[in-house]
Parts: sequence; structure tokens; C-alpha cells
Amino acid sequence: MNDENISKEFSRKLKNIMEKKEIKQKQLADGIGVTEATISRYLNNVQFPRIELICKIANYLDTSVDYLLGISTSTKTYEIETLKKILKNAGYTNNNEDLTNEELEQVIKFAVNNKEFLKIGNK
Repeated sequence: MNDENISKEFSRKLKNIMEKKEIKQKQLADGIGVTEATISRYLNNVQFPRIELICKIANYLDTSVDYLLGISTSTKTYEIETLKKILKNAGYTNNNEDLTNEELEQVIKFAVNNKEFLKIGNK
């Protein structure tokens, strides 16, 4: 992915998560210490933030930098880390055979899409 694509993806993901969480530009701007105009430039792919601001944005929005940059489809890094621990503690994986983040995201997608099937008592 080149710089232009990363910038476009960042703008798209930022818009998406702000809409999902119903966060206004002014709220985000105030929360990370920039102007509303700066957030507008990020959302319209006119300007790309410095890495420290990307980290502040991810923290404020309770998401991951990987998600904002299009590296991961999971909005939360702790989902992946928690799933890794659960699978390891249950004996499904060990330190020598960790699943990739992409494989773990597939497990999360399967669980989300098959909630009824996974409910205890449905046999």
C-alpha cells in the first residue's frame, strides 16, 4: 500500500468510526488538542496526521492504529490479544504456533456471524 492509499484509507476509517461512535469533529479536535479544521482536513484527505496524532486519535476513539491505517479490520487490538490468550489457555495454540492476526480476525468474524450456533445449550 503506498502513501496515497494509506492516507485515503485513514480518512475512510476515521469517518467510519466517528460515525459509528457518533463523535463530532469538534469533540475529537478538543479531545486530542487540535482544531476542528485540522480534523476536517484529515477526514477530507487533505492532510495526513503525524504519528503521535494518529496514536492520540486511536486512543480517543478506543480503536487501534492498525485499524485506522487499514492494516487490520479489527477496531480493537485487545480483541486480538484477548482471543490469543483464550485460545492458548484452552490449549488450542501455544507459543510455537500462534495464529496470525488475519486468522484471528477470521475467528472473530465467525463468532460474530454465528452467535446463535455458538450459544451454550444449542446442541
